[in-house]
Amino acid sequence: MTGRAKKSSEGVSKRSKDGGEPPVIPIIILAAGSSSRLGQPKQLLQVQGETLIHRITRSALESKSGPVVVVLGSQAEEVQRAINNLPVHTCIHADWKKGIGSSIKAGLQFAKEKFSNAEAVILSVCDQPLLEAGHFRKLRAAFRKKGSQLIASRYAEAFGVPCLFGKRFFSSLEKLRDDQGAKSVFEAHRNKAAFISFPRGEVDVDTLMDWEKVQTLIASNQG
Repeated sequence: MTGRAKKSSEGVSKRSKDGGEPPVIPIIILAAGSSSRLGQPKQLLQVQGETLIHRITRSALESKSGPVVVVLGSQAEEVQRAINNLPVHTCIHADWKKGIGSSIKAGLQFAKEKFSNAEAVILSVCDQPLLEAGHFRKLRAAFRKKGSQLIASRYAEAFGVPCLFGKRFFSSLEKLRDDQGAKSVFEAHRNKAAFISFPRGEVDVDTLMDWEKVQTLIASNQG
């Protein structure tokens, strides 16, 4: 597993009438990277006066799908300030440089310790500016109504995040190499996976050119 993570949180879960905790589906937002290809922290890019990390985190909260965990690493203090006004849980991942797999494992470990009643988790990232609350709700509904334990978003003739992992696949995530993404779990269990259409998911920000396209796209939508 990864190195120790410094943990902090705000807010508490509602208890059921019998005093026990009802099942929850935490949303884990992976925001620990340094955005090396972009040359500046993508988490702090401004979209309509709102940082990307705040925009995605707010959408996750608005979905009311479950508690929200944000995994921070590079420039953690600055990124943390961008979401200080939101009732989220934060996991500071000291070993974020090891790769995306290490961040996934740190976030999952935090979620399991904080929410022993987690029946699934949703993994998301902070660089899909067109991601809205409704898509998180679709993932939750597919899990609750259809019982699908592996659910990915489908776009651009591929699939990816946001994606949901039922509890039975937590161990698979924990076995990821530090530099390995969660897509490998879907590839190993493709026959058990379900997919939710998310055409706008192909719009993300990795490079300056991507960012320029996003700004143009959002401006045209406003027009």
